[in-house]
Amino acid sequence: MVRKRPSNNKAGWLAGAWPWALLLLLVAAGALLFWYAYYKGAFRGLFINDAYDYASIAHNIALGRGVRSEYLTPLGLAHLGVPQPDLWRAPLWPLLLALFQRIFGFKDPAAALAGGACFGAGACLVFLLGRRWFNWPVAIAASLLYIFSSQLLVFSVTGLTEPLAVLLMLGWFYLLTGPSPGSWWQPLLAGAAGGLFYLARYNAALFFVPALVYLWWRLRQNTPELGRHKPRPAFIRTAALFLLGLLLITGPWLGRNYLLTGNPLFSLQKYEPAMFTATYPDYSLYMQPAKIDVIGFIRAHPSEMTAKVATGWTSFTGDFFQPEFTGVSLGVMILFLLALLLPLGLWFPAQRGVRWLLAACFLLQLGALLPIHYISRLFIIFAPFCILYAAAGVWVLGRLAAAGIWGRLVRSPELRGGSLQNLMGPGSPATVAVTVLILAIFTLSGIRANYPDLHPPSEGPHPLSMWGEQHLRDVQGYVTGDQVVASDIGHFFAWYGDRYACKLPLRPQLLPQLGALAPIRAVFLSHWITWDQPEADPAWLAIYRTRPARVDGFALARVYPDGSLLYIRGQMPEAGSRNKL
Repeated sequence: MVRKRPSNNKAGWLAGAWPWALLLLLVAAGALLFWYAYYKGAFRGLFINDAYDYASIAHNIALGRGVRSEYLTPLGLAHLGVPQPDLWRAPLWPLLLALFQRIFGFKDPAAALAGGACFGAGACLVFLLGRRWFNWPVAIAASLLYIFSSQLLVFSVTGLTEPLAVLLMLGWFYLLTGPSPGSWWQPLLAGAAGGLFYLARYNAALFFVPALVYLWWRLRQNTPELGRHKPRPAFIRTAALFLLGLLLITGPWLGRNYLLTGNPLFSLQKYEPAMFTATYPDYSLYMQPAKIDVIGFIRAHPSEMTAKVATGWTSFTGDFFQPEFTGVSLGVMILFLLALLLPLGLWFPAQRGVRWLLAACFLLQLGALLPIHYISRLFIIFAPFCILYAAAGVWVLGRLAAAGIWGRLVRSPELRGGSLQNLMGPGSPATVAVTVLILAIFTLSGIRANYPDLHPPSEGPHPLSMWGEQHLRDVQGYVTGDQVVASDIGHFFAWYGDRYACKLPLRPQLLPQLGALAPIRAVFLSHWITWDQPEADPAWLAIYRTRPARVDGFALARVYPDGSLLYIRGQMPEAGSRNKL
């Protein structure tokens, strides 16, 4: 009996895998090191209201209080009182922030560090997608353009959901476009990744139907027996596995929402189609303690909705080529658009179908946001894909130019002709070297055009420097843990003061109605109310300027040097009994 020699497949695989693992490690290290350099020079704390809200929710999670928001709105109080489970935000970003707060403390840098971790992981996924869809030069070029993207770095330290959303979009595409769509594990994991994406950003639900269409197309490409008129049990199985993975991840959250509101998909954001209209300008609907029929409003006000969509479209067309919207320089964006027209599938068959999937996701998100609420930063999730395809387009154009047949191909109506077939192969060393040089020049120019300012100018004084001393101590002293302060800077008190803080009602006359829904103990008007809350009724500005002794049962307790006012309902505690920071 002849003994078979043991297979060297495993050893061969390890020998081939370690260079990629080393490159991946270098990408991760480079991304984190450069991010840290940016963080040290640029981060001065959290400045955006939404970031305060996420940090406050995370604080409650980390302390075992549940997914609970301490920033309230009159509209939210019309649904549930205090304490109020969060009815507004998707939960995954606060959950991640809670982990970082437990490690690094309940302070602003924890949010930035969470964003930095997402940024570094995203760079790795850009490299992995570049390697899978294209080749190693494109993967490296795309990773570098991602790492040095000014906009992606800025978002990474804001405390907003953008870095996590970018990471989850990349991870979802990595699992969705894997090599085994007919297996049981790939659609299951892709559905689970889609569920995580949904729990970070609700509009991810728009992408699931295009994803199923993409999986159906992949199965037809890989399995010819799935004919046009034959049953498709393989796709039914794949779709079921995808939906199973999706429901396994989102099910607990959907069940929680159903128990609280009777609607598993409920969010206060469902009211935003009626906002930014003539009837409800800006966010004024959040300032009213009453529910409305959104569908009825849309049917009754078609002209207002048309005007809202037109305004959003104007903003979108003005943003489209701006780096703040795309996350890339103008040159990279133009090359990305050009790459959409190139026959990339001839060189890179692994990415076939991805461009159409990306286009469908982009257009669906745009179509949904225009009548709901157009926010340009929500499109930053497409930035890494712009980078990947721009680099791939440069590679293809470089191969054509390096071979010296570009002019003939432009004149040729048949792009699949003989000379092009030769270009689809590995190419001579000289051709590849010239192509790599062209790609390197493109990468360096793209980095230079979009290189971040490592020491950006200050955005102004941090709110803690304005209200972090006496203002915050007074509110903490007058307002106990189960009471509420109504304020135009409620996000600030919710995060830094650990107090329930409610957005001001639209008019002072609504204070009694608000008081019937929650124990409103204090009203704080900051000197920002003159410009930071344009939807507020002018009566609030009149109170700020005239400083009446009483407002609907609230007595004026403090007038601060910066002009801020503190009104208190009921008996005021002695100064010595107030809580300290």
